[in-house]
Amino acid sequence: MNYKELTDTAFSLHKNNKFNEAEKIYSLLLQINPDDINVLNLSGMLYIAKGDYNSAIKNISRALVLREDSYITGNLAKAYFYKGELDNAITLYNRALAIKQTDDLYYSLGIALKKAGDINGAKNAYLKAIELNPNNYGAYYNLAVIYKDLCKYNNAINIIMNAEKINNTDEQLYSLSAEIYTLLKDNNKAIEEYQKALKLNNNNYLYLYNSALLYSKNSNNKMAIELYKEALKINPNHTPTLLNIGLLYREINKKKSLFYIECAYKSSHDNENVCLAYAHILRKTGNNKKSIKILNDILKKNSNSMQAQYLLSLNMIDIGDYEKSFKICESSLKKFPNSMELLHAKAVALRYLNRTDEAKKVFNKVIKNSEKNYLSCISLGMIYLKEKKFNKGMQLYTKRSIDTSFYKEYKCKFWEKGVNLKGKTVLLYSDCGYGDTIMFARYIPFLQNIAGKIVLRTDKALVSVLKENYPNINVIPKEKIYSEYDVVMPVMNIAYALNMDFSNIPYSSGYIKCSSNNKNDIFKNDKINVGVFYQGSKNVLKNRSIDYKYLTPLFESDKFAFYSYQIKNNQKENIPNLSKYIKDFYDSAKLLKQTDLLITIDSSIAHLAGAMGVKTFLLLPYISEWRWFDDTEYTPWYDSIKIFKQSKVNDWEDVIIRVKSELMKYEK
Repeated sequence: MNYKELTDTAFSLHKNNKFNEAEKIYSLLLQINPDDINVLNLSGMLYIAKGDYNSAIKNISRALVLREDSYITGNLAKAYFYKGELDNAITLYNRALAIKQTDDLYYSLGIALKKAGDINGAKNAYLKAIELNPNNYGAYYNLAVIYKDLCKYNNAINIIMNAEKINNTDEQLYSLSAEIYTLLKDNNKAIEEYQKALKLNNNNYLYLYNSALLYSKNSNNKMAIELYKEALKINPNHTPTLLNIGLLYREINKKKSLFYIECAYKSSHDNENVCLAYAHILRKTGNNKKSIKILNDILKKNSNSMQAQYLLSLNMIDIGDYEKSFKICESSLKKFPNSMELLHAKAVALRYLNRTDEAKKVFNKVIKNSEKNYLSCISLGMIYLKEKKFNKGMQLYTKRSIDTSFYKEYKCKFWEKGVNLKGKTVLLYSDCGYGDTIMFARYIPFLQNIAGKIVLRTDKALVSVLKENYPNINVIPKEKIYSEYDVVMPVMNIAYALNMDFSNIPYSSGYIKCSSNNKNDIFKNDKINVGVFYQGSKNVLKNRSIDYKYLTPLFESDKFAFYSYQIKNNQKENIPNLSKYIKDFYDSAKLLKQTDLLITIDSSIAHLAGAMGVKTFLLLPYISEWRWFDDTEYTPWYDSIKIFKQSKVNDWEDVIIRVKSELMKYEK
């Protein structure tokens, strides 16, 4: 080959990224002609591509000595830029521009200035590049980034719109646009931009992840969950996605929440936030032992984790170690004296320790100093309700609805104290437990005397029994949407809305009927039929449940036939279980109608039995729910219920002894 052919060959190899072969030929050419400006410049660019910036600077500098040229000067600036010598790069770019102004040189200068921290200088360089070449897409894109960094979001959007006219196939442009719209708090527009990016690259899980975040901010958790799931199809181990979908499920499906957060924990068990979320959902699903272990592991690594201390104190309350919970809070508050969460937990521990006056003071402190004080409002409200201070208690207790999905769904027409209900269509909503709905359903007839129409949107399991007992109102399951109403009210707020306090609780002698006369063969005996229920949900009121073993002394007499009403149960029973006969509360009512006596903990079936007038022995913990007040034998809510309350914390044995004694006196 002659010299020209060698040069052409080297350049062709260079263009095709065959750098080693091209380098050999460039070296040979420079041996032949050390002053070949073109080869010196080209070999310098090759060395930049290979990351050998010193060799690049050496060859391009030699070319520049031989000929002052804006292109060669710009290439030397590029070599210094990649080497990290920004001052030299910026000086050389300005030197090249003094020879000849081009949009490419201004664009490159902008990049160098931005990296050097001269934001305004970079902005002006990009503007100059656009002035010289209105189709310089890179300058538009980087200028939009500059405006975003300067918090000039509307300017950035205008620049992006111009860039889109030049190139509408760059997913990064739409991703940038989405980011800026997010900063502008225009979540809908940001979602639209991510959709454009996804059309160009549907395999980018981050576009799905960020879109899901935006839907979640818009309270559209259903769509957020769908998009998180799509993101997981692409990247199954993306911890933030696993964690966020788990957090969204936390209030609607604790089993799914546990699954996703557990997956996040497996992939990032050293991440404190993931560990805290895992400990939280373990507690919510009843696994206090594992939750406590994880929290202790966190505290071994970070003894200053306030959230770990807070969750640990709540776990101690769950397992009945109220003194330990209190001590954890006291110790942690020395480090975090302004933590409203720890103060709330301390107040809860004080309440369970029966130090009510102290608890009130701490709850009031939280309420005074924290905007997000709903839990403390509810807890303090329950103390006042237990003391039969109805108005004072309900004023606080009704705040339980705030910051819930229920409240957000109905916010525009949500009931407030003082709203006139006369002639209005009232949509009642069960935002509480099954038992709460049964308990407060007694007030529906009084509301009927005022309202024009009542619709009760409740849990599916309650629909049949409530339909039969309240035929003049429209009872629908929660799954069914009802949109024609004037005001929405939680069922538990009816009495407060009607100014009906605890001085005259209506229908205490039984207000729920069951018309069915279907007899179950299981009860065909000449004994006294006794139902038992001893295990409530693991998610709430954990101090109310009793281990099955404590009940066994009751089963010794042949005078009685015992039956378990437990629906979900992992404890081995030696008595017949009725769960196969129960699909909803109407089925439970049919069975209770044939039951002579029910022995139960604080539960929905206790309320159903009381509402039906079924003779009931109610077993309560030392610190019981507000609705039972401080009564120790009878309750004004239900005439048919007799109370057996712990005389000290966690002591069920004494309760069972008293129940057995009373049971032996029982006659059909």
